[in-house]
Amino acid sequence: MFSFRFFTLLFMLIFILDMFLREFRNNVCLLDMRANVAVLPFLQNSDFFLKMILLCAIYFYSDAPFMERGQLFDLIRLGKERWGRRNLSYIMGSALILSALIAVLSILEVLSVGNFSASWDAVYKTLALTGGNNRMSFAIDYQIMTAYSPILLLLLLVVVDWLVFALFGMVMYALSLMGYRAGAAAAAVLLTFLPSIDVMLPLSLVYFSPASWMNCGNWRIGYDNGKPDMAYILVALCFLTFLSGIFCQARVRHMEWKASDN
Repeated sequence: MFSFRFFTLLFMLIFILDMFLREFRNNVCLLDMRANVAVLPFLQNSDFFLKMILLCAIYFYSDAPFMERGQLFDLIRLGKERWGRRNLSYIMGSALILSALIAVLSILEVLSVGNFSASWDAVYKTLALTGGNNRMSFAIDYQIMTAYSPILLLLLLVVVDWLVFALFGMVMYALSLMGYRAGAAAAAVLLTFLPSIDVMLPLSLVYFSPASWMNCGNWRIGYDNGKPDMAYILVALCFLTFLSGIFCQARVRHMEWKASDN
């Protein structure tokens, strides 16, 4: 986590969040109001924002299976299974750090105009009803605001982001172990853009598109069966991540590493 790759990712996240939230801060300041610091649910209703964040995560995991830093010695010393478990733990841990980092950075970005209210304020209610202006066009379904408090919604997003990032890391790790490093990035990019492909198809893919679940506008509220509910999302992400981890360990167990391998 203390690598050039991580600090490059940190810089990209700060830049992306500031790009999206600068206009939001200016608008709230001009209105002479305070907005709840739980702004991330609104950001993650922007498809463009989600694509940028997921592409950053793909960049972060693009060095799978993490052999660049002379780790062949570690593999021999630890044994294949322990080395594989360490990599899986790294993916899960780093995914949690990344999801928490996005939430913390988003809070810091609006802290100058923010407050820690336990309920949604007028700024977010107005955004939910109007969608904002042309320069600040991210909004959230008003039903989401009635179903979840700001803190609960933010925590749920952190958990969903964590599991999605972990799944992306596991998929890229699994394909890289099979020797398809370019294919690993391609598969992750396909998952990232699957929500965009969805609009061009006659059938909805929202039940099969993990990246779209980071957008809380795709969560079921009430009796809308066209969208998955939170139980489905969490169970599906946990199951897919667990299945990917099992496959990775099985692959590591039967691989033969050479000193020239990268």
